[in-house]
Amino acid sequence: MLALWVAAAPAAQAEDDPPGRVGRVAQVRGQAWMQEQGQREWFDLQRNRPFTTGDRLTTDRESRLELQIGSTTVRLDERTDLAIERLDDDRVDLRLYSGSAIVRVREPELIREVSLNTREGSYLPRSTGLFRVDVSDDQEQASVLTGELQFNSDSRSVALRTGQRAILSNEGRGPLALSWGAPADDDFERWALYEDGREPPRADQQRYPVSPEMTGAEDLAGQGNWDTHPEYGAVWTPTVVQTDWAPYRYGRWIWVSPWGWTWQDDAAWGFAPFHYGRWVNWRGRWCWAPGQYVRRPVYAPAMVAWVGGSGPGWNVSVSVGSGPVVGWVPLAPREVFVPYYRYSPRYVQSINYTHVRLPPNYQPPRQSPGAPVMYTNRGVPGGITAVP
Repeated sequence: MLALWVAAAPAAQAEDDPPGRVGRVAQVRGQAWMQEQGQREWFDLQRNRPFTTGDRLTTDRESRLELQIGSTTVRLDERTDLAIERLDDDRVDLRLYSGSAIVRVREPELIREVSLNTREGSYLPRSTGLFRVDVSDDQEQASVLTGELQFNSDSRSVALRTGQRAILSNEGRGPLALSWGAPADDDFERWALYEDGREPPRADQQRYPVSPEMTGAEDLAGQGNWDTHPEYGAVWTPTVVQTDWAPYRYGRWIWVSPWGWTWQDDAAWGFAPFHYGRWVNWRGRWCWAPGQYVRRPVYAPAMVAWVGGSGPGWNVSVSVGSGPVVGWVPLAPREVFVPYYRYSPRYVQSINYTHVRLPPNYQPPRQSPGAPVMYTNRGVPGGITAVP
């Protein structure tokens, strides 16, 4: 059943390992849209949707969007059109076609990895800080709320510091015309500053071994409690969940290239715990175990194992009626995540490094057809989620 279901999915296109870094839709206010690379259709954006190289995002009138890429935050105003030119382990290159974007760069190591490109040139952070760029038909504006920003084009180079706002106009084939103005101080900017101020202090995030480069990790603050497991170290438990809640139950499966089937959770905090780390049932509650600290953790579409069947001995805790079913169970600490997309031995080592140390050239063991595969959380009441 599972083999047939997976075979119906689009064929994987990536020949190399997929990137370890990914973006996430953290907040949608109003109506926003996304177009995936190589596709013509647009679909409405929802919270926790991953995005990567080649994707394009737009906002409607009276709508706003907040995006997270590791520790970097990008906020878009209404009627804004943004493309993800490159998002991988080495670069975060964005292209603003129209509208307004405010970018927060928090970590010094990312200063030379991030760029915001427009038709006139490239805006490059030269320090950590908060930067704004506006693009209209006849001009571009760049503001530095905090930090330092560099603009480079074929005809002009401009350095901006805190409190400065540069206005660049293209008046023909000659060099860009440059003038200076006061910061915008409009509703979009005030909203971005408010949202930026609501984020937890860096000291609070550093109390537990979760890297700021783990996309979505900052949303755990205030949504759960940390504890120390005797075997697995730091674990996090969500504060408020449904009575029958289990990891990977309240959400949906979506197809995201180049990874394939990807979990999109409904919870506001539901990104990091479902794409990094493992889950353990401790003291009668589900706890997320991020594992050993890694500065650049590798993103996974879902840390689950697939199970399925309809013969004797196949039991699930969720009633789905008669007939074959397919199910999934959250991986526990020390269990290996085996990607169901193309990967190299080095990649499978990196994606499991926080919980399992694999030997070089690791190859997952082959399972005999029909042989049961045991996973720790399969024995937990309610651990398996299944559908027809």
